Amino acid sequence: MHDIVADDSVQDGISDDLSSFIPSLQDTIVALLTSSVTSGTLTTAQMKDVFKLVLTAIRQTKRFFKNDKEAGSLWKSNAWDGLLQRLMSSEKYGQATGLHAMCKQVRDATRVSEPRKAEAKTSGEATKRDEKPSKPKAKRKVEEVEAPSERPQKPKKKIKVAAETS
Repeated sequence: MHDIVADDSVQDGISDDLSSFIPSLQDTIVALLTSSVTSGTLTTAQMKDVFKLVLTAIRQTKRFFKNDKEAGSLWKSNAWDGLLQRLMSSEKYGQATGLHAMCKQVRDATRVSEPRKAEAKTSGEATKRDEKPSKPKAKRKVEEVEAPSERPQKPKKKIKVAAETS
């Protein structure tokens, strides 16, 4: 089997396709979910499935683009904010906290975050992230060492083994 390697021209063509497809996909899904909030056409389970689809699409978009900012710019988090507000105030879906959580997850995944600045470290300094958790050292109490145990120890059982004779 041959490995197919995409060159930069193919990659750019796919990027262009995704750049037009993702906003269209998002607009269609947001419109579907918004109309369902007002009409109640989808069940809670069906809406959860749609949210799962969106989360998968977001993850795949971020995998494809080398730059998270570029991938994140295709998704509009404010559209999901509006949908979340409608879900929370809806009669049918107002108590469906699982849907609210999934919508928040989609909203958070679509937000474009700024890259973290690298923290300067001195030679003897380590950040909490880099430190390995230390294992607590076992300490024996003085009483355990000096005082014999209060329970009498059971004598060990001797097992007699009969030698086979033939």
